Amino acid sequence: GGKKKKMFLNRTKNQSNADKGDGDEATQGGKWSLIDIDSLHSLIEKQVPEFRRSYMYIRDSKDLKSKIATLPRTLKGDFCWSLIFHKQFIAELCYEGFIPICSALGEGLYTLLPKLHERRSILHFKDMHTSKGTKKRLKKFQLTVNTAFDKVIAGCVEQHGENWLYPPMRQVFTALYNWKPPRNEVNEAMKKVHFVSFELWQDNKTLVAGEIGFMVGKVYTSLTGFRTVNDSGNVQMTKTGVLLRSAGIDFWDLGQEIEYKNSLGAIIVPRNQFLNMLHTSRVLESPKLESFVEIANDEKAHLFLKSDPSEVSITEQSQ
Repeated sequence: GGKKKKMFLNRTKNQSNADKGDGDEATQGGKWSLIDIDSLHSLIEKQVPEFRRSYMYIRDSKDLKSKIATLPRTLKGDFCWSLIFHKQFIAELCYEGFIPICSALGEGLYTLLPKLHERRSILHFKDMHTSKGTKKRLKKFQLTVNTAFDKVIAGCVEQHGENWLYPPMRQVFTALYNWKPPRNEVNEAMKKVHFVSFELWQDNKTLVAGEIGFMVGKVYTSLTGFRTVNDSGNVQMTKTGVLLRSAGIDFWDLGQEIEYKNSLGAIIVPRNQFLNMLHTSRVLESPKLESFVEIANDEKAHLFLKSDPSEVSITEQSQ
């Protein structure tokens, strides 16, 4: 999960030029928008040595482009850090295999923590299985796609707290969810990265589980989810897997290794292997997931699932 650090950062004088990053959105809000990004970077590294010692700094899109060829080999641990929350930069990180999460440093200052796992949890749909108990409950719920993105985010915050879904993350994810690339869009990430939400309903009216994530070509990456009633999280993930398989997704990127993901049939692959898989699949055309909702809710579509006698409930937040 994201890391929350309580600290006090003194504003330095004569630092009044806000750095606008990749576009027309300021990188930080409030008083921090008055400090240029390089001064803020230096201030954080002085007062939080962990950032200087442990995390690779990525200033912006240009810096990411210059580092990405060697970064997967040279990155120690899972995390980089940045101060940019612009939607193009976030999309480019997603396109390169990062999962963007966020840390709060106090007084309304946030840092982006792009995460590129050394060990990545992925699911091949031929290996997917679910418990007999979950299978029996599938018909009691209905899955939809992209009908309640804001409600799913609110559900995640309600269940887990802000955790890493701090205001700038929620804002940029929502901006990317609403983004419709123009025909003349030249940035590959802005063309290929599509944020999505999956919603699980009881009696077609009560939202009882959901998750947000993003597509890059024919890869789907889960970010985080929530559930409110017994086993609804397992049902949501099972139906989501059925839908993704039906849509022709190459594999499901589940991010951090957590026990419930292993119970679905996920395996762990090293960073370089994950990136090779991503690079093959990200150039492909993403399917329109909404077209496969009916299949995901069809009992016959669940027949391919292997039965797993174990019951592992979803209790942790992804990433």
